[in-house]
Amino acid sequence: KTILNHSISSMKDKPVLNYERFDEINHILNQSLKRQKADLIIFPEISVPYQWLPHLTVFSKKNNVAIICGLEHLATGKKAPKEVLNYVATILPFKYKNYSNALVDLRLKKDYSPDEIKEIEGRKNFKVPVAKMKSEKLRLYKWNSTSFSVFNCFELADIRKRSIFRGHVDFVVTVEYNRDTNYFSNITDSIARDIHAYIIQVNTSEYGDSRITQPSDSNTKDILKIKGGDNVSLITSSINILDLRE
Repeated sequence: KTILNHSISSMKDKPVLNYERFDEINHILNQSLKRQKADLIIFPEISVPYQWLPHLTVFSKKNNVAIICGLEHLATGKKAPKEVLNYVATILPFKYKNYSNALVDLRLKKDYSPDEIKEIEGRKNFKVPVAKMKSEKLRLYKWNSTSFSVFNCFELADIRKRSIFRGHVDFVVTVEYNRDTNYFSNITDSIARDIHAYIIQVNTSEYGDSRITQPSDSNTKDILKIKGGDNVSLITSSINILDLRE
């Protein structure tokens, strides 16, 4: 449960920012360039300290690679109980005239899972940001001639949220820290067909079932699927957006 422990440390304002963790992230970034040049890199939920967001942004801008990552929990406020925020960061590089830049969008998770709420509110001096969650908006991103949205784990269980993007997206990204892989596997299969889009699901290697799913028959629906493992790894694949639109 290393990812969860790291995120709890960040929540307590004691982030783990050692060289070993930083090297793991840099290894993933460098591999994305050395192998097939990636257009988009996706990290799981609560996997990246917010202190390293500038580093990812510079990499995105310099190499023209979009990055989506779940940030470790942040506690905000001067008085207890502090609100604990779960953000997913979407970094989209762009060029304007001769300048390279990147949009960094932070979106608060709208649906904390029951286990997540228990983990936060079961500790003294912390609470879930209910009002902020209700007022937060889902996003429709348009980048490099593609349209997509990003879901943060338990949000995907809400059929009303999923249906919003039917007919409007080429793919949906879902970042996860989720042990109930069978439950979410069924949701992923369903949403791919319901909204007719690729689903890119990225879970921690601890639990596995990271995959790219397309709306097709059972034998061909999974373009990529990995169970998980002990080490941090980068798995790459391609999706054909034009074919799906046809």
